[in-house]
Amino acid sequence: MTAEPMAHEAWRASGKRPGPPQSVSAETIYDRAREIIDREGSEALNVRRLAADLKISTRTLYKRIGHRENLVRHVVARHFASIRNVLKAVDSNNDWQEFAVEWCASLHEALMVRPRVTALMADSDRDGLRDGTGALVEAAVQAGIPRELARQRCNALVDLTIGQALVDERTQRTSQSSASAGVVTMLEWVLAGVRLAHGSATMSSTQ
Repeated sequence: MTAEPMAHEAWRASGKRPGPPQSVSAETIYDRAREIIDREGSEALNVRRLAADLKISTRTLYKRIGHRENLVRHVVARHFASIRNVLKAVDSNNDWQEFAVEWCASLHEALMVRPRVTALMADSDRDGLRDGTGALVEAAVQAGIPRELARQRCNALVDLTIGQALVDERTQRTSQSSASAGVVTMLEWVLAGVRLAHGSATMSSTQ
């Protein structure tokens, strides 16, 4: 029996007339869905379970959020929106390489705050992170890297960081500090290669 029929049964037993059903906001629904995914994985999330947790009927839940896939997409989209806000706060006053390492380490850490939600990302979520690399691209351009090459390298850094976060999620690594340290080392190697390649290309163009 769902929550709303149960409420009517309680009214009959008590003889008191119930008030209107309590409204549950979409934000509350998405937050509860995210909590289930965080703790138990996406397989544990279904409309019947969520409605029971929120003490509403499945009909009410469907009216509020639609089908399950729509619910999951909203949860993931909210997660990635919060990640983009974190990245905007990264200090861009450092030189290009230091900024890139800090930016990507912050991205990795934010992805691993909710690794099971991160694992549900779609191509549009990845594209949203790529679109947020503007400050990183500008720092690379200021360091002398051609704009198109800078854009390509920054997108590659995003993909590399996401890939590492997904590996960490699959292997169920729980220590964010050690994972971030591994990411920093990897990024430093990649950026050293970018710097070397750019330096060689610059020397060739001057000869």
